Amino acid sequence: MSSEAYRETRELAEGSWIGVDVGGTKIDAVLIDAEARILAELSAQTGASEGEEAVVDRIAEVIRALADAAGEHPLLGVGVGCPGQVNAADGVVRAAVNLSWFNVPLRDGLKKRLGSLPGAPEIQLANDVNALALGEYRFGVGRGARGLAYLAVGTGLGGGAIIDGKIVGGDNDFAMEVGHLSLRPEGRRCGCGMRGCPESYASGTGILSGIWEYLGEHPDSALNADVTLTMPQILKAARAGDALALKVIDEAGEMLGIVMAMCAVLLNPDLIVVGGGLGKAAADLLLPRAEASFKTRVLYPSSERVRVKLASVERAAVGAASLTMAT
Repeated sequence: MSSEAYRETRELAEGSWIGVDVGGTKIDAVLIDAEARILAELSAQTGASEGEEAVVDRIAEVIRALADAAGEHPLLGVGVGCPGQVNAADGVVRAAVNLSWFNVPLRDGLKKRLGSLPGAPEIQLANDVNALALGEYRFGVGRGARGLAYLAVGTGLGGGAIIDGKIVGGDNDFAMEVGHLSLRPEGRRCGCGMRGCPESYASGTGILSGIWEYLGEHPDSALNADVTLTMPQILKAARAGDALALKVIDEAGEMLGIVMAMCAVLLNPDLIVVGGGLGKAAADLLLPRAEASFKTRVLYPSSERVRVKLASVERAAVGAASLTMAT
């Protein structure tokens, strides 16, 4: 490494970036260095029921506190990840249903509240799954990948993609909405109003719906004994060999494999990353079925070359922090 390159790397490492993940119930924020080491962290209740102005106030307060904590690490950027449709170009959250937000000018609102932060760092927005994908590409199992598709399996099913270091956003930053495509027009009703969407099968909501749909066919299932089913109960039953739980998990894994195939055909990535709370918690049950389903639905080069890995970056806030990092 040349002395010039060494100085540049060292200067970069001495800087810091703030990342904020705005969730339906919690705002999670971190201050990191160039290697994603956490220098400081804060969290706050979102309080969405108090209205958008109160939430933006809270986000700004968290950013200000972390900026003050940066100390000797010059603040070089602020990134914010939000659920729903986020237009990165104009800094507007077009629709975030779990926040009851529509056309909220979040970036301008933060700039107004924060005034001039030390160093006048750039503020960038992204969809939360895009932030997760970018974090994985920079700091996790996606390091070195040319193309990465990220599937977040949680209460719902979200997607993000990175090609050549750039988030795939599309016309209005609504690309990779993989949870909502009517693959089975006569299938299960999805929360979006359509039928047969991947989210209505390969998600926490979908798995719970499947249990109730097939419960009558499995009177001997251990899950028949409890009307307040939880995901841990379902996963425990599946690992114990419960036929009902295994049927629904198998169905979820098959659908996840179909989504993987869609990503492989459309994006030609060399890596598919599966994350999200349920994606990780049920990886031993979901991924074998998903990978088998995937391999039967794509041509040979994709079936052999595309790797599937579990996400390793735990927090979307880390990915959000990298939104303003140089490629």
